[in-house]
Order: sequence, then structure tokens, then C-alpha cells
Amino acid sequence: MKHAGVSILLLAAIVWGLAGQTALFRVTPEPAAKFELIVKKTGFLSGKAHLFNFPRYEGQLDFDESAPERSKITLRIDAASIECKDDWVSENDRKKVLEEARENMLRVARHKDLLFESQSVRKRSDGAFDVQGGLTIRGIVKPVVVKVTMKPAADGTLAFTGESAIDMTAWGLKPPKALLGAIGTEKEMQVRFALTAKR
Repeated sequence: MKHAGVSILLLAAIVWGLAGQTALFRVTPEPAAKFELIVKKTGFLSGKAHLFNFPRYEGQLDFDESAPERSKITLRIDAASIECKDDWVSENDRKKVLEEARENMLRVARHKDLLFESQSVRKRSDGAFDVQGGLTIRGIVKPVVVKVTMKPAADGTLAFTGESAIDMTAWGLKPPKALLGAIGTEKEMQVRFALTAKR
């Protein structure tokens, strides 16, 4: 009986150890991937929105298949890679919008990266996950919650889509205004992405 008890404890330890194992995945740009920022306008331009894209980023995912809640992710976005995709403004105005985002909002000359580091993962009733973590903008870290949906692919990769609402004033960012305030910007930005993680 003593040997049986030891065997059971040993088996339990092995199972527990395997359950805690994680696989390392890399997150890098792919042709179908995207990382976007939507900034809605107010006043005379209510109903319009600036669409920004960040084509350069890299991340690492420590994924626990048996318990996704134990997984951790770090994502670093190249702030200077920001692109303005607006199709409702002139080319000249688009350049001005991009300059405002790069130089005044993100200050890419001093702050090269945007950084997200997860701290906890909670499974939702709809099958998605709430990933809570710290988001660094212009050297300031604030907590955010990102809703993430994961879909494993046949080739072993993981496809992620997600979204989050971010109050830019929490990082000291002032919503831009024009025409003496007749054209404004909502303080809440929308982040959405579709990313791929590979071993």
C-alpha cells in the first residue's frame, strides 16, 4: 500500500507538471494580420474616424494549452511605423493627421515603442478571453483589458482577434481639436487586431 501511495503521488506530480508546461510562440507581422487604432471625431466631423495601422510589431506568447488562463503575452509595437489609412481626407490633410499622431500624440522621437504585457487571463462565458495587462504609451504604464478570441489552425499556429477601448487621457494625451473646437476628437480610442502566433 505504501508503494501504491507513492506511485499515486508520483503520477499526480507528473500530471501536474505536464499541465503547467507552456509552449513558446512568436508573434510577427503576416500579410493578413493587422493592428489598428480607430480615433473617432466629434463636432462638424461627427461620424468620421481616423484609421491608423501599425505594420511593425513583435511579440512572445507563453501558451498553456491545458489551461489558457496561465498563458502570458508580451507585444511590442513600433510606434514610428504608424500609418494613416483615412480615405475621406485629402492627401495633404492625411499627412497632417499622421504628423500630429507621430510627433504630438506618440512622440516617436523619444518613445520608440508601445508595449503591452499581460498580467492575467480570464475566460469569458462566450468562449473569448479577457486579457488584463499594462499598456505603455510614451513611457507611461496604465492597466487595460483586451477581449481576445483564439482559434488554433491545422498547421499549429494560433490566430488571435481582439479589441479594446482605451481612454487616451489616462496617458496624458489630449484629444486634438481644430477650428476653435468645432472639430474635436473622442477621448476613447478603439484598438482592434488580428494576429498570428507561430512556434
